[in-house]
Amino acid sequence: MTTSELYEVASSLEMFVDEVPDMPKLRGYVYHDKKLKLAELRIGIFKTKW
Repeated sequence: MTTSELYEVASSLEMFVDEVPDMPKLRGYVYHDKKLKLAELRIGIFKTKW
């Protein structure tokens, strides 16, 4: 298949985008002066050796 044929096939395809679902917000809290206070919540992926 040539490059021009690939472009022709690609241009004939219908474009679509999936809707993004509403994601819940996760909030972090800390105790400060015996009261809850909003804080930054970090969620990460750490390098793991298998």
